[in-house]
Amino acid sequence: MTAVNDNDLIPGLKMSTSSEKPDVTDIGDFKQKPDAAIFKADSVPTDGRPHWADQLVTVEFKRYYPSQDPFDDRIDNKLESTAATRKEVRGQLIDYSEIVFRVQHRTALFMLLVINRKVRVLRWDRSGTITTRAFDYVDTPHLLCEILWRMSLLSDEQLGMDTSATRLHPSDTDYKLMDFLACESPSDMAYDDQRDLLPQELKTDRPVFTYVRDKFREAMDPKWPRYRVEVPDGNLTRTFLIGKPSFYAQGMACRGTKGYVAWDTRTKRFVWLKDAWRIDYERMEPEGAILGKLNAKGVVNVP
Repeated sequence: MTAVNDNDLIPGLKMSTSSEKPDVTDIGDFKQKPDAAIFKADSVPTDGRPHWADQLVTVEFKRYYPSQDPFDDRIDNKLESTAATRKEVRGQLIDYSEIVFRVQHRTALFMLLVINRKVRVLRWDRSGTITTRAFDYVDTPHLLCEILWRMSLLSDEQLGMDTSATRLHPSDTDYKLMDFLACESPSDMAYDDQRDLLPQELKTDRPVFTYVRDKFREAMDPKWPRYRVEVPDGNLTRTFLIGKPSFYAQGMACRGTKGYVAWDTRTKRFVWLKDAWRIDYERMEPEGAILGKLNAKGVVNVP
């Protein structure tokens, strides 16, 4: 089965195929090419590439059912060759979800897995994935239509977008500010610079180490999306500008840790911003609260 490029499946949303060419973005070692994805109508690609930063719902097509169904656990589907194929497909789907979570800021990701005449709807988050039973979309086309229709009614938050992160575009003021901040400044200091700081530099105009600005400039990769993220801090909400992460943890079912050289819009300084999913256990104190206590006591070498 093949998907139709730029197909008007859902009001306001469109599907575009991308199985021929990888994204121009070199995301680590990934050169993945999902068969298709659903996009908002105003951002649907026309070049046949995945455009990971814009995908709303990832779509994958397979030819043979059930040998390529990674979630088929029937007793009569345990042949070794079949199991190996299913494991390979499962790994492929994990890779797709991991890339979307790495490039975008997500709480969840919906995915459609179409295998011959069968369809599964998957939902991924950092704890793993849940899936519907496979159903025949030829015998029950109304079921697939209703799923797609219901997707069209979901808000960005319900589709799994993290609403604390706002995507920036080249016309946005913060986007242009990041370009400016990435430029070299005569006041930048080398890490081993021994000069004495001026009184004004000690008060407000603190110089930036060259390696910090260099790392921020690397994060301004034009092939990666930029975001304005909001982080709660007591009764306040602090805002940071970020681009490509300097570090990211491998894997999907994990804390999804990412590290950024970010711009703090309140202090007007570069900071190291750690982004991670927090384990939700009773009586387990958040890392930030522990660091706050250590700082309040004047413990040295604490972020």
